[in-house]
Amino acid sequence: APPISVQSQKLIGWLIERGVLSKEYIGSLESLADKVAAAQQATAEKIRHIAKEPVLYFFCQKALKYFEKVDDKKDFFGRSSSDIRQWRDLISRYEKQNLYLAEVAERLNELCFLIPKCKSAIADRQKLITDLQKKVKEFTINQLSKEAELERFRKRFEITDDYVRLQLLEKANTVPQLLCTLISDLRSVAPAVEYYTSFTEFVNKSIGDTQKASTLPCNTLRLLLSSGHVTVYEWKTGRAPDCVGKSDDYLADMLTQERKRVVKLKAEIETAAQSADLELTDVNLLDISGESTDVKADTTDLNEIDFGDLAESFGIDVVDVTESAEAISDTCATAAAQNTLHVARGANARLLLDTSEGRASLISDLEELTTFLQRMIENQRDFHAATEDCSETQKLSGGMDVHSLAPIYHQILQDVPASFSAVSSAELSNMAKDVKTMIDKITDETLSHLLLLRLQPGYLDRLIDSMHDLKRQADRAKTKMVEATATVKQAENELTDLHKELVEDQRECKELVRFLEENLSKLYDREIRLIGSAIAV
Repeated sequence: APPISVQSQKLIGWLIERGVLSKEYIGSLESLADKVAAAQQATAEKIRHIAKEPVLYFFCQKALKYFEKVDDKKDFFGRSSSDIRQWRDLISRYEKQNLYLAEVAERLNELCFLIPKCKSAIADRQKLITDLQKKVKEFTINQLSKEAELERFRKRFEITDDYVRLQLLEKANTVPQLLCTLISDLRSVAPAVEYYTSFTEFVNKSIGDTQKASTLPCNTLRLLLSSGHVTVYEWKTGRAPDCVGKSDDYLADMLTQERKRVVKLKAEIETAAQSADLELTDVNLLDISGESTDVKADTTDLNEIDFGDLAESFGIDVVDVTESAEAISDTCATAAAQNTLHVARGANARLLLDTSEGRASLISDLEELTTFLQRMIENQRDFHAATEDCSETQKLSGGMDVHSLAPIYHQILQDVPASFSAVSSAELSNMAKDVKTMIDKITDETLSHLLLLRLQPGYLDRLIDSMHDLKRQADRAKTKMVEATATVKQAENELTDLHKELVEDQRECKELVRFLEENLSKLYDREIRLIGSAIAV
């Protein structure tokens, strides 16, 4: 006969319909479970090595097998010990009413629910691990990026120890020397300036001598090349001051106060370490504390400003710093009142490139010079192309055909002196490169920050705050990365446990299916096969 197929989920109902189980089997199972618990408690010391199973019938079989193996005592009537008789009675109760089939079938249905749930949990953990690993990668990249940016910040301003504020002020104090070097480097663009000036004079040769000065290009650049690093006063008035008075440079006083604060702070740290008899540990690089040292320009004491060799290199007449600030101020004020001296004070006493206006004017002149040189290079190329009748090199210029402009600059280039025509395109290109190099030096990011620091008292705190912010972002990214890594590790451990649980549940499910098929086949004397979810899982 063909085997009988039974849905595993409907097995209990199928057994009840055929009278194998009574409808009150649940109550009987609960009563038996209580008896098994009592028997287990009575023999707890003897069977503590036997793990309790979800199917109590199998647990009873293991307990009975153990007692039959270790307990061979007989009473006067030849009966086995009370423990063996107790566990045999429990097994017989299960088998008498076929309750063991109901218990196994219920456990099988429970596994059919647990296995898909376990698979779903495994899929969730795998997705969680994948997402967290991506986050760990993102946090790591972010951390490394912020740390690299912080390191670039430190290298840019040469920050080597704990006292960031002091080192930034000291770095800003070197700006005049840097600007002096830039003035020296400006000589590299002198040929280009001379070429541009001569060309402008040639083009404007019909203009009167009184108006020629106003038509000359790159006034700031020419002034710096001819007179060195002049003051703002000379740049604005066209003549050098007879006396340089008190400027609005607050940096020297800020630096003095910060040095005093650092000395005091070091002394306090050393005293505290000695009193506590503790080894002085490294202070966090970014743990910057202390009161603000911002000083207004109008409170700066000129006597505390040391111009040193810098003033001499600029050719500025500076009153001896050993004199009191009041005497200097009185001298300049008296001279100005008598109209005997031209005095540079406040912002006008600053060196030209130490101001945003002077620096912007120089950059503008250099960009103008670059534009002129590039245009001259194009004009020479177009001029030679036109004279050689090379139509393939013709191009539009400013939306117009080169031929429409040819008579204009052809005439100019034909009439220029030999000194102009002798300058080749390659030489003009080299001039343009030199000008571009100077623009890059003047617009250097570090120099720009330091100049802002010298001009704006609050910019120091902004720089330190930006450094703090980079450190906080790096620390925050590192913390998130560590947390995500720990979560990944936890999820991986949970995933391992879930895999073990799944394997165990699937193994148990197969054993229960095999057990039910064998016992039901014996009961009906016909092959019975379970189908449905129990087989699918």
